[in-house]
Amino acid sequence: QSAVHYDTRTTQLGDGTRFGGIVDAMFAVDTYVHLVWASDATNQHYLYKNGVNAATRPAPPQGVDLHDDYRIGGVGSGGEFHGVIDEVSFFAFQVGAADIAAMAGAQTSGSVSTSALYLFTGNADDATGTNHGAVNGATLTADRFGSPNGAYAFDGTADITLITPFSGGDEAFSLAIWLNPLPGSFDGNWHGFIGYQQGTRSPSLWVN
Repeated sequence: QSAVHYDTRTTQLGDGTRFGGIVDAMFAVDTYVHLVWASDATNQHYLYKNGVNAATRPAPPQGVDLHDDYRIGGVGSGGEFHGVIDEVSFFAFQVGAADIAAMAGAQTSGSVSTSALYLFTGNADDATGTNHGAVNGATLTADRFGSPNGAYAFDGTADITLITPFSGGDEAFSLAIWLNPLPGSFDGNWHGFIGYQQGTRSPSLWVN
């Protein structure tokens, strides 16, 4: 099994302090995982695998910079994701443990109010608003239930870009994603699958 790298490097502290880390045993080749990163912004980050808390780590005391564009299937720099991403949800609050377990069990984020929700049912539109994604090379494929054109495949060069779904920086946030990493993401290098890197890299998630 392979690890997830979460990165909250930010310029807000002014001293280069980096609040990131690695959580082991999060992924296996060609196996879907429901991954959630929930943060109260200034105290703790909580990372969940398939509805269960896998790690609790310190967050920057001044919060995380949430401003900028986001990318799904990459972060705009370094190795990018090889695999399939089925559903992505953004929340402008820390989703609680009970709701995360319910999302994983119900196989959907629809039970919790989202800031933006991407079901990828034939397109990269925001199912709860107008913050639609722009597809750059990703191709539609079967989703985790086997339904055609219900997920996007990424080949290490593709991504989906969108404007940040958060109203401002430094607030609590959560990211939820169903993803299936394929062998190209297990080559000993880190491959970003959600986040951004434009002077800062905060927050972003990577698989190795």
